[in-house]
Amino acid sequence: MRKMSLAKNHRGGVLIRQLLALLIERVPIREALSLLYQYKLSRDGLLRFDIGGDAYCFRRDPATLVFGYGAVRKLRGIADALKNEEINELVDVGANNGWFSACMAKAHPEMHCHLIEPNAELASAIEGNLSSRCADYSIHFLGISDHCGSARFNVAFDNAQQSSLMREVVTKFSEPRYIEESEIEVLTLDSFCQQNSIEAIDLLKVDIQGAEHLLLDGAQETLKRTRMALFEISFIETHAVAVFNRLHREFGCFQVMGPVSHGADILFRRAAEPDKQQ
Repeated sequence: MRKMSLAKNHRGGVLIRQLLALLIERVPIREALSLLYQYKLSRDGLLRFDIGGDAYCFRRDPATLVFGYGAVRKLRGIADALKNEEINELVDVGANNGWFSACMAKAHPEMHCHLIEPNAELASAIEGNLSSRCADYSIHFLGISDHCGSARFNVAFDNAQQSSLMREVVTKFSEPRYIEESEIEVLTLDSFCQQNSIEAIDLLKVDIQGAEHLLLDGAQETLKRTRMALFEISFIETHAVAVFNRLHREFGCFQVMGPVSHGADILFRRAAEPDKQQ
């Protein structure tokens, strides 16, 4: 299996200038200038930036600069809303740079965290975000799908947040010339939990860009042993309504945690638990 690489010949020129201009639009000017300065000086492939008094590692590429700052702020808000929950076992599917697990570890430093991410090039960013925050974590470079074996993974290197097993999802946001396809190992969530002796999950976080229905098809037993599930659902994706309905039936209650592009981060939880919104 070859290691994914983001074709560097498309990273320069117009793309970088457009993304950095977008950064200036989205981020307060002082923070934007600090990010740009670090981007210029960075030599180890990582940026380290302070957000809300905590340092986070970013992969050094323009797209992560633009989208990562807002993503971390959003995930910090969700983690803060869950800080009083008892969370001993977190499974983070679609871990990306490891930001969500890092945010959750601030309030739950003793939890056991499994980070699942197909793109092994994010290893240093994930390690940088978790090593000083979480006492017990493991990183698994593979995908979660409806079967065990291999699958094609599509990396959009002009917008890493949109990489997916579903090529049609990636092409909605990126031109074909900015998409690189690679073969990766995939497991069902049921198989993953069995292989890693995970008997119950307190919080399952899923952000896999349109492939949620594949995960659900291979997670029937795992969902029965999951207390809460946080899914990013974009309702422009083909299976979004069916995914929402399946999760609502399984868990009984849901709470919208915040907006995303064309959708929302939605927390599903068991109806028997108190103080939940439906």
